[in-house]
Amino acid sequence: MVCSPLIDGDKVYVTPGGRKGLMAALDKRTGETVWATSGYEENPAYSSPILVRELQVAGRQLADAQRATRNAVTDGGGLLVTMMERLVIGVDAKTGLLRWKYPYPASYGTSAVTPVVAGDRIFVASVIEHEYVLGGTQLRLTADGGGVERVWNQPVLDTHHGGLVLVDGFLYGSTFESTTKGSWACVEWDTGKLMYDADWNGNKGSLIYADGMLYCYEEETGNLALVRATPEKFDIVSSFTITQGSGKHWAHPSIADGVLYIRHGEVLMAFDIKGQGSGARGQGPEGGSLIPGPWSLIPVRGAEAETLVRAANFTVPPATGPVTYIELWNPSAQERPVTVRPDFGADWKWSPAGKTVTIAGQGMERVAFTIEKAVVNTENRYPVKIRVTEAERTRVLEQTVVCASAVYLKPKIDGDGRDFADAIPIAFTTEGKQTTVATCWNREWFCVCVTMEEDELTAGDVVQFAIAERTAVTPSDANGVSSRHEFLIRTAPGMFANAGCYRLLKPGERLSDGALRGFGGELEPLPRDICQVAVKRKGGMTCYECAIAFVEIPEIRPDTGREFRFSVLVWDSGTGPRDIGSAVNLQPHQKNPNAWSSWALHYIPYLFYDSKVEWGLCSSKR
Repeated sequence: MVCSPLIDGDKVYVTPGGRKGLMAALDKRTGETVWATSGYEENPAYSSPILVRELQVAGRQLADAQRATRNAVTDGGGLLVTMMERLVIGVDAKTGLLRWKYPYPASYGTSAVTPVVAGDRIFVASVIEHEYVLGGTQLRLTADGGGVERVWNQPVLDTHHGGLVLVDGFLYGSTFESTTKGSWACVEWDTGKLMYDADWNGNKGSLIYADGMLYCYEEETGNLALVRATPEKFDIVSSFTITQGSGKHWAHPSIADGVLYIRHGEVLMAFDIKGQGSGARGQGPEGGSLIPGPWSLIPVRGAEAETLVRAANFTVPPATGPVTYIELWNPSAQERPVTVRPDFGADWKWSPAGKTVTIAGQGMERVAFTIEKAVVNTENRYPVKIRVTEAERTRVLEQTVVCASAVYLKPKIDGDGRDFADAIPIAFTTEGKQTTVATCWNREWFCVCVTMEEDELTAGDVVQFAIAERTAVTPSDANGVSSRHEFLIRTAPGMFANAGCYRLLKPGERLSDGALRGFGGELEPLPRDICQVAVKRKGGMTCYECAIAFVEIPEIRPDTGREFRFSVLVWDSGTGPRDIGSAVNLQPHQKNPNAWSSWALHYIPYLFYDSKVEWGLCSSKR
């Protein structure tokens, strides 16, 4: 079953599809089948049904027999309307009888939008990927209520799965350009006239309506905008970006009792949309701006949400007595006091034993602890327990950190990997395959070695790595300015010994420049005087080695103790992406759609960890 169930009274309506149950009604308490619409071989198409209780055949006189037929549907419990793989159907909610069906084939068998019903009109939509698909179409119930006929077709409004809303005679929704691209459109309900088709960062998404405002939620970047519900233009009043949670921003927003609910992956957020009265101003969630009046977005459940906690990695070997940090994020709008006490193990010493800090609303604090005695872990895995006390409640978190540091070495870049034996490795496993990352440096070069366990080396296998200064931050806007150097290592098709390193981004460029270079631009390998690269395969292992001259990354000075930001993303045609963020204790809320430049289409379904992992330069591994 691929639709959401619909609950009404003591019944649950579902759309399993197939000959035995095109639709079905279940008893809400027992799960027993009340009725099933059988005898029709048709698959579901992700659309969730809508229950219509009052059908109006506006502006037409009905004969007694026709009125009786219509009333048999509405008085009998209503009409269920939904979309199947090749049909739009109307089903009697009381008996399960199929009242009518209308041919409406879906691209790839997917019509995921719940129909919109008003009066005697029904609007349905399916994305246009084939010439036989209609996009958006309005249907009208026939005079006897036992069928439908087409009124108009508007191919622009071919909504994918973000929902539609009807406000004051105008229909609003997003359009489909590809699985990740689209625009936002408005159509006149009576005529199908296109009022606008507007671009908003090139992305589509979902939307909901309340009090004269559309709440539009981009599915790729997580931008959430307040948009005036007017047919004149796509009029954005205010916006901010949802950064907590992980994965695509596909969950539809919902509104209840003046609260807007947004779910992103494992995180549920709630925002007050009733406002604080005339003239209220302030900072919105995730740093977004507020506007005065009833459209301000202020978290109302944040005070109940727990502080987000992360133990940062060591940027020099812990035995050298470094300062390390516990990072705390406050998801609420109000400041809160938090006490944190780390435990690195029985044979370790650190100071202070604990600290209490007050974190501003929507703020972040890095709490410093000095390591006075440490025990080296040869596997570079350091477990830490963190006791967190807030609001008279204590919880204990268990996390594992690593030493993320480049050792002073002068390796030969030959794809052999043995010259990195004295580096500090970080190993992690993806789909049963191991990846090991090691870094080193000298006065001239910053060097990276990535060793991958993989079934075969193909032209689609690449390594991306990013370097940035310590204070760099990834913008939330896909058109924002880059603060990172980003490079790509790949091999030429059929010439696996001929590897090249390519620059995707440098500080000051637009993030979109990296995507353009990766998707369609001509990438030129960096010259050997500023970059050395080698890729070799032996047995089931592939070794990528690269050295970048420090003159090419001038923000990073080659000095012992220097801290900066670094990360690695690997694409293997067998396992898919391998993100080092999973191995260096990054948390789900630290995923970022703008962390990496997309160099190929198969990156699109993934949301990666941020490419700003704390890293350091040290003199030796001990």
